[in-house]
Amino acid sequence: MLKEKEIKMLQKKLLDIREKVGEELNELEKDIMNKSLKEASGELSSYSIHFADLGSDASERDTEIEAMETERNIVEKIDEALKRIEEGTYGICQACGNEIPLSRLRAVPYANLCKECKVKEEKSA
Repeated sequence: MLKEKEIKMLQKKLLDIREKVGEELNELEKDIMNKSLKEASGELSSYSIHFADLGSDASERDTEIEAMETERNIVEKIDEALKRIEEGTYGICQACGNEIPLSRLRAVPYANLCKECKVKEEKSA
């Protein structure tokens, strides 16, 4: 069972990660929004002249959107972990009910599965 001191340390880590990821997410959203506004305004400078450049632009945008979705997912997992702390269920595997080792929580503080259950989940996906 996690000690109160360990939970507080992990809670702080979760909040720090959430703040950092939130800032990165805001920057990505601004970048994507600024690019969209340029395109919507019809500024020629925002359009690539070459077909190869068009493909590169689309690929870059896809990568940015994918990164944004990944960061949103992390924020969601962090919020769920913070809720589990409030509920007193933090550190308990949501699949098997066993305790998630402190070493795993230090590495991935928003983990909701023990290592064994996470491996099973990834194999079945």
